[in-house]
Parts: sequence; C-alpha cells; structure tokens
Amino acid sequence: MAELSEKAFARISKLTKHVPGASFADKKSVAQALGQAILSGDSEIVKEILEGFVRAQNISKVAHQHGFNRVRVYQALEKTGNPTLDTICKIASAFVKAS
Repeated sequence: MAELSEKAFARISKLTKHVPGASFADKKSVAQALGQAILSGDSEIVKEILEGFVRAQNISKVAHQHGFNRVRVYQALEKTGNPTLDTICKIASAFVKAS
C-alpha cells in the first residue's frame, strides 16, 4: 500500500466523521426547516425533512407508543405517499415528544 504524502495526510486529518442522523438531533433546526418548507409550499421537502427526522429515531418504538403502525409512517412519507395534514401533524408530534 502506498504511503500518504504529508499534504494528503494533512487534508484527510481535517475531515470530520459523518454521523447519519446527527443533523436531526436539534429539534429547533428541524422545526425551522419544516416551517420554511411548509411556507415555500414544497410538500416533497416537508416529507423529506420529516422522514429524516423520523429515521434518526427508533421508528417502531415511537410508532407503537403513539398508536400507529411503522409501515404506515413509511408509506405516508415515501415519495408516492400523499399524507393528510392531520397525518403529518400526528407523525411530527409523536416523534418530537419521543426525542
């Protein structure tokens, strides 16, 4: 295996480890992003943000605690899903309470 040059090592050593879901740990940031997406009228982005937030948590556990099925959560948030506003609010509320 080839050795790294000092320049390459310096560049690589500055990289930070990516932790999937870490960007969804800050509920305030997630809420702001959701609000902006709703006000822009972009339902795909709303679902994408909410899906990321949901996936960063234990979906089965939270869904069960709040009386809905994990599969229904996935179906509501998938690209072809067309959840009602009521469904989106229930999902968001349950996962915010759980986080």
